[in-house]
Amino acid sequence: MSKKTVIRVGDKVKVIRCNFVRRVGYPLVWYEIKSEVANDERTLAAWETLTGAKNPLGLGELQTSAKRPLTAFDDFVKTVAMMRVSERGFGGKERSLHYRKVDSNLSTVDGLFWAGQNVDEPVPDVTGMIFKVWDKRLVHTGTRRAGWADAEDSYPAGLDDRRTRVLLSLDPGEIEDVDVELVSRGGCYL
Repeated sequence: MSKKTVIRVGDKVKVIRCNFVRRVGYPLVWYEIKSEVANDERTLAAWETLTGAKNPLGLGELQTSAKRPLTAFDDFVKTVAMMRVSERGFGGKERSLHYRKVDSNLSTVDGLFWAGQNVDEPVPDVTGMIFKVWDKRLVHTGTRRAGWADAEDSYPAGLDDRRTRVLLSLDPGEIEDVDVELVSRGGCYL
């Protein structure tokens, strides 16, 4: 078995597979169902019961842009969405990497400027391009295991089949170290 090449911050790498990571976690997260919750009649009825206000923004007008500051209704919707995600068991027990879509029609010049800004947007196909590594972090994936305890013994919660992965920060976003190859070593940046 050969030793794995360690990639450091400051090194230059070539992308061999365009698998940029959108997020790490369980299949269902609260912000992915936020608009569904905001448009749910039960949420609006609960809001009306609590505040006496009918349809605070108009059905389907939930937005979190710079044009309108966050409101109490947004906080309420976030809380309800988090409760629904918990009720649904986070969509499963598998903690994994979730990848961004690749759009081969997207220009790399136009796409790279904003690609790292919004992880919900697709990235241009940058296979074969060389980038500098700006940062790196370790993440863990695996199957969630519930813990238990009694008067005599305990078993801590954790991940079965736990796998540690290295994510590298490049200009287009984060990518796993197995999807790049080292081109050259960088200098020391302290």
